[in-house]
Amino acid sequence: MTDSDKKLKVRPGMAVPGGVVELVLSSEGFIDYSTVRCSIGGVAARVMSASRRGLHVQVPEDVEGSVEVEVSMPVMEIAEFTTIQIGREYARDLHIVANPVVDPIDGSIVTTRSGGRGQVMPVSLFRITKSGGVVEIDAELMNPTGLAFDSNGDLFISARADGEVWRLDRAGRLSAFSTGLGVPTGMAFGFDGALYVGDRTGTIFRLSTNGDPEVFAKLDASVAAFHLAFSPDGELYVTSPSLSGYDSIQIVDSLGFVRTFFRGLGRPQGIAFDSKGSVFVVASYRGRRGVLRISIDSGDVEMVVSGPDIVGIAFRGYDELIVATRERVYGLDVLH
Repeated sequence: MTDSDKKLKVRPGMAVPGGVVELVLSSEGFIDYSTVRCSIGGVAARVMSASRRGLHVQVPEDVEGSVEVEVSMPVMEIAEFTTIQIGREYARDLHIVANPVVDPIDGSIVTTRSGGRGQVMPVSLFRITKSGGVVEIDAELMNPTGLAFDSNGDLFISARADGEVWRLDRAGRLSAFSTGLGVPTGMAFGFDGALYVGDRTGTIFRLSTNGDPEVFAKLDASVAAFHLAFSPDGELYVTSPSLSGYDSIQIVDSLGFVRTFFRGLGRPQGIAFDSKGSVFVVASYRGRRGVLRISIDSGDVEMVVSGPDIVGIAFRGYDELIVATRERVYGLDVLH
């Protein structure tokens, strides 16, 4: 790098392969689209579009970690650099339809290979250990969808094909926990110890510690699944993608009353809260898809991770964001 080299800006600063990021040059001027070159982590990146100030480029495969981004136009003697964080791949060849979950006992990640409707996969649940190993979980279930751990480390699994929630205890014993739940999808444990389950036909169920269901709230039906997360103050945040392209995040208070938190998202799915209480959601926003951070206080929106086909997210500890696409699981270091 010479004295004439300049500093790029990258938006957002995190991505997974296939994601599109904006690179803003420090010097304004004509960009010769035919000669501009871009690399991410030393691998050529596809330039999707160019303007007077920057480029939109696609993150290539087989790149991960904190890597250098370079944009150059040799004819104009322009070379600018910055860094971006690309997700570490933990697993692939999955079929994920909801948030992955983090085991509160050992910090491993559990996710699904859900399969098509009515399809029983040979292995439908996987555990990704802290060291990065992928271990099959011995639990034959049809269409496992939502996952949630209780405080004891028992894993609860919604099965959308049969309308049931199952419990897998620490000893590996699988047992039916609750039945008759419609098309159960996303789940989350409340501060009251109850398990809340989203039936995509429009009902949020509250399950007692014995698995007895009661209707907690009613929402519009979803074309895919409900995704649930509790905020630090105990309110339930719900996403439910529709065909409108202008979906919202709903809040359900402790009495089951529903109000809108944020509107204007395309196909919102996975949702989670970080240690500071900010809400993160997977959605499309203003023509781009990825993970958004939305301020509860101001409603300000920032895309923090770019990537295609992202469906679920979770936080492992205070500093790692787990991002799940339909087929892969990645880890990204979050800077606070």
